[in-house]
Amino acid sequence: MYLRVKEAWETKYLEPISFVAGEPLTLGRWDEEYPGWVWTTTADGNAGWAPEQRIEILADGAGRGKADYTARELTTAAGDTVAVIHTLNDWAWVRDTRGREGWVPAATLVETGYDSSSLVEGEYIIPDFQFKSGESLAELRLHYRTLGQPRRDASGRVCNAVWIGHGTTGSGAAFLREQYADVLFAPGGLLDVADYYIILPD
Repeated sequence: MYLRVKEAWETKYLEPISFVAGEPLTLGRWDEEYPGWVWTTTADGNAGWAPEQRIEILADGAGRGKADYTARELTTAAGDTVAVIHTLNDWAWVRDTRGREGWVPAATLVETGYDSSSLVEGEYIIPDFQFKSGESLAELRLHYRTLGQPRRDASGRVCNAVWIGHGTTGSGAAFLREQYADVLFAPGGLLDVADYYIILPD
């Protein structure tokens, strides 16, 4: 799932803790702002927050790693698009467009979903189409899809149109898949349909 960053996040810990399954841990206070996180000290003496789901809680403030874990956070900027890998206790482990991964508060993210209500399909017909080879067709039908609304300048010419050829499937419809459409056409996206008139020919 792809989400957009609505509020920038700055990494708080420059030396985040990490541990492996089976590693002995010392547990401290529980986080009041983000329930489900416990202050954890690892075998090397480093300390930071860890989710209870990754820890086997033992007696007298002791614990043991249930699974490998890193507390690495990811610095983000408003408007970034990230892929959510998984979520835990109001935090999300995400990957940005440069391949970097880390934790961010889930509350800093928002769905990117583009407005598909403006999707229109149609055909453009060219009668008596002549090929350079000399062959001809009585008519050539070009199927297309459009998103957004055309905007015209003072002369009446559409000034916000973007023609996108086609993907590896041979059809512009490939760009309507979630992994592309949410990045390209959603609010704040590279080709936000509120600003551009997108033409996707087949």
